[in-house]
Amino acid sequence: MNMTIINQVIILFLIMLVGVYARKKNIISEESNESLSKFLLNIALPFLILSSFDYNISKEEIFNAELIFLYSTVIHLFLIFITKILCIKFDKDTSIVSRCALIFSNAGFMGYPLMAGLYGKIGVFYTAIYGIPYNIILFTYGTILFSKTNLKNNYKDALKKIILNPGIIAIFLGIILLITKFKLPDPISETISLIGNTTTPLAMIIVGAMLGNLKLKEIFKGKIIYYISFIKLILIPVMVFLLISLFNANHFLKNICVLLEATPAAVVCSAFAAQYNIQKDLAAKLVFVTTLFSIITIPIIMSIF
Repeated sequence: MNMTIINQVIILFLIMLVGVYARKKNIISEESNESLSKFLLNIALPFLILSSFDYNISKEEIFNAELIFLYSTVIHLFLIFITKILCIKFDKDTSIVSRCALIFSNAGFMGYPLMAGLYGKIGVFYTAIYGIPYNIILFTYGTILFSKTNLKNNYKDALKKIILNPGIIAIFLGIILLITKFKLPDPISETISLIGNTTTPLAMIIVGAMLGNLKLKEIFKGKIIYYISFIKLILIPVMVFLLISLFNANHFLKNICVLLEATPAAVVCSAFAAQYNIQKDLAAKLVFVTTLFSIITIPIIMSIF
């Protein structure tokens, strides 16, 4: 199990280095990287979300899926609350990026291949279900966080942006497909799947390109990098384990939740940071460093729990 995890993390890390090289050689310009970020958030990621619902399930799996949905909702609401306390000492922009890195793990990009390797198709399905509250909160609270929208004063505009967000639309379409058991025509299904599969490499290349503007010593510079990395990779998985234990979750479902939350900071945080031009370098560094450190921390966390 540990080798599957380690290999997947190394692959993601190597793809990131390709992005660093492409930026250093100006194959990817800063402007084109921003365009790639928009493509990732508005097309590739929604297609990945939609394709993940194409799965036939049993009654027992439906029950477990309902539990995973509940656990994911509780976990992310808890993280929204606790990260506000953990990042209270930072300035507003630093807090936005740091909280995003802590609340949203790389459960989507790293979670799918990890779960496929560990548990097969059922692992992928549960990851997709776990991703429903994750993505709803990501494209609602995450958008509000980065856009600095005040819901009290601009609730109509905020609600409109949320409802029309491609990620949210993809989630609701996926739920409809799951409930109705409607199968998309093969050419459409395959197209959605192929484009969705570009999400992981594209996301890591984007992060690498962001890091291409920095010197190596700058990436590891600053206490905040290690502070956030410790919380993300060690403290949060422990807290999630304790939190889910309160629900008497079975060992299998508990493992899934802990593993998904033990993954590094979500690469989509870098995409958000680029789109809203908020602490782009910090976001890229957090993704890079937590991905690097996770080669060691994920196997440790899984061995303990």
